[in-house]
Amino acid sequence: MVFVVALLSACTGSPAPVDSRDTAGTVDTADTADTADSGTPCDSVPAEGRPADFGAIMGRLGSQGCLDDADIALALQIAEGFHQGAFPVWCDGVYRLSSEDGRFFAGEPELIQANASVPDAMIDEGGRHVVVYNDLGLDLFATTLQSDPARFWREGLVGIGGVGMRVAGADGWEDAAMDLHLAEPALVVDPDLTRRSAGDYRLVTFSVAAAALDGVQWDPYQTPKPHAFTRAVGDEPTDFPTPSVAVSSLAGVYGASDPTVLDDGPDEVLYAGDYSAPMVGWTAPGGIYPAGDAAPDVRTELSAGAPDVVADVAADGTFGWRLYYFDTIQQVLSLATSTDGRVWQPQGPITDDTGMAAPSVVRGSDGVWWLYFIQRDAACEADYASAQSR
Repeated sequence: MVFVVALLSACTGSPAPVDSRDTAGTVDTADTADTADSGTPCDSVPAEGRPADFGAIMGRLGSQGCLDDADIALALQIAEGFHQGAFPVWCDGVYRLSSEDGRFFAGEPELIQANASVPDAMIDEGGRHVVVYNDLGLDLFATTLQSDPARFWREGLVGIGGVGMRVAGADGWEDAAMDLHLAEPALVVDPDLTRRSAGDYRLVTFSVAAAALDGVQWDPYQTPKPHAFTRAVGDEPTDFPTPSVAVSSLAGVYGASDPTVLDDGPDEVLYAGDYSAPMVGWTAPGGIYPAGDAAPDVRTELSAGAPDVVADVAADGTFGWRLYYFDTIQQVLSLATSTDGRVWQPQGPITDDTGMAAPSVVRGSDGVWWLYFIQRDAACEADYASAQSR
């Protein structure tokens, strides 16, 4: 893809940094500076000898709130490397299927959003389905950098990062804009959005500071440890205070990814999926997570990538949990169940289709279960392979 570089002449005010360990795992509710256009021009004369790597450029964006022409050109040139790899994630799309029992899903899937990955679904107080996902629009980074850099603080649109949202309205699916109030530009992925029993909303994500990216490794899963799983709680599902780090993960080979949170009364268990080691979790009594790079205190035997926890009340009133996940050994979406939220019993595949990944499941008030997942668009992938072979 060829990016056209345009002049960025205005600077946006960057938010004040926050202590990511302020009251470990709780939300920092300190006011974050408005990222609206301040009208202050960026210096168009680059300092001689300044670092020109991607991380340094993103660091300047974070401190200045904008970039000069030279930095924009460099950032876009480096970012083109993302589209030269052999793994076209932007060909992913979010789909859904339904099931009466939530144990097996089949049929013709409904497309919810193209150029999107790793969905998480919830049902809001009005009964509407709300889906958040990794926004993989090809031109997002370029257009944001050139015309609306404040969006980096709102949605985490760096590299393959960015949190998008769609809501099932009366007239079909509609886009909704989110504001994460990030402390600095970051690659934000793998959202886990929950409406809690108190009526508020919790958002947990996997976040990599943009200044820490090298412009070569765009896959957040393979970025250096520790991996930061951030958490914020707000009154609206589209607007959150600045998140803080709940878990700083050194688990597994890479540090795990795609967090999902199990609510057990006032306590939480944050599970993270892994494609190279069994799934692990961190317990947070009263919602307070352990400080520092604490080791996980819950260890499972599940080879679970992209897990999603769902509370389950059986017909006889028995309460428990379901865990939907991508079985990294069998390469298929699968189900496990638990009565205590810590020990999981595998129940087998939930589909015959091995082309599905990253499940998220919700149950409607009518008892119907809905599976949201990703599939790769074969035509998009073929077009990309053809272009690469030229």
